[in-house]
Parts: sequence; C-alpha cells; structure tokens
Amino acid sequence: MNKDLNFQLKSKWQIIVSWLFLYLFFILLTVFTLFGRTLYFDNLIMEMLSFPNAYFLRLFFVGISQLSLYMAIIFPPIIAFWYILRNNKRKGHFVLIVIVGSVLIWEFFNIIISWPRPQTSIVLTQSYSYPSGHVLVGVCFYLSLAITISNSMDNRRKRIIAWAISIIIIAMISVSRMYLRAHYPTDVIAGIVIGVLWLLTVVLCFEKIEIMLIKVESTIRKVFNFMITDNVNAPLKHRLYLDY
Repeated sequence: MNKDLNFQLKSKWQIIVSWLFLYLFFILLTVFTLFGRTLYFDNLIMEMLSFPNAYFLRLFFVGISQLSLYMAIIFPPIIAFWYILRNNKRKGHFVLIVIVGSVLIWEFFNIIISWPRPQTSIVLTQSYSYPSGHVLVGVCFYLSLAITISNSMDNRRKRIIAWAISIIIIAMISVSRMYLRAHYPTDVIAGIVIGVLWLLTVVLCFEKIEIMLIKVESTIRKVFNFMITDNVNAPLKHRLYLDY
C-alpha cells in the first residue's frame, strides 16, 4: 500500500526531553573536547581499535567509509524524486530537508570549531575533525530512510529489520572512521548526537518546515512562469533569440 509520510507524535514531550538531553550532552562533550578532557578516552578507544593493519582490512574500511558518504550525498535527490513520482511528496521533502540540513550543519561546525584531525590518520582529508561529517550525514540519511520506509509498513518485523539495517550501517561507518584514524572517538560521538538532534528537530517541526519549503517552491515557480510569459507576450523586437 502506498502511504505518504505521517508523523503521529503521541509522545511529543518525550521527544522534546530527549532533544534537550542530547543538546546538553553535545555542549558538554564539545567543551570537554576543546579543553582536552577527552584525550584519555580517545586514546583508549583508538588503542582498542588497533587491529592488525592488514591490507584487506584497510581496504574494507576505506570502502565502507567512502561509499557510505557518496551514497548519503548522491542518493537522497534520487530517492526524493522517486517518492514524489509515487505521490509521496512529503517523504521526498523529509529526506531532502534532513540531508541538506545535515551538510550545512557539518560545514558550520567545521568552520566554527576547526578541530585538527589525528596525526596518525591513514587517509588524506582536507576538512577538520569535529564532528565527523561521514557519521553525521550517514546518521541523517540512513535513519531518515528507515523512518520513511518503516512509516508505510504495517508489519512490525519488517519495521524492525529496516531500523536494524540502518543502525548496522551507521555502526560500520563509525568504526571505519576510527579505525582509519580519520577521527577521534569523540568526533564520531558528536556526529551521531548532532545527526540525531537534527533528525528529531525535523520530525518535531516538519509541518512548519514543509510549509516554508512549499512557499519557496511556489515563489520560484511563479517567477519562472512570469519570465516565460513576459518573454512570450513581449513585442517581437524585444524578445530574446538565440539564432541571429
């Protein structure tokens, strides 16, 4: 059955409390990180993830890390367009809002905090370390996909499978970023927390955000139609031609 997105927030206050808890946790984590209070924890986890540096293992984690990010950037417009074609416009809007917002948030914190990456990083990267962009965008993409897919499922077992697959992929991305020494564990935790925070924000405010998005789409459509109509109705000598 083809169902569009419908958030039935029976536990809205629980979501708000969870949002506030995650927000406070992120603030404390950021403060502790900037003052070097998380170095012992970071080093301890990095040592625990010091698996044998085998070629196939490194190749596996590099593949997981890069493929997950490319999928999270390339697939959302395709999935959103597919949802719209199937008359699931709200699902398409939801995926686009979550992904575009996550990328902007990632860039914002990278510029503001500018935290250096581990010096022992196996992969070459140009951006800063805190928070992990791969994890942040991955959390938003795969969890938003789980939400849109499970929202139209009546079978509880299928919903659990959809959520389990998304969580497993996010866990693999997180481990890969730490194994490759591209991020400290606190970077990964911050990426997860910010991703969930943004996702909860969109869920709570989706109706208002979608109305704004529809207004923007309507304005762009009106301007485009006006430009076409104005050009067609203009005198012949004032029209624009490409064939001189």
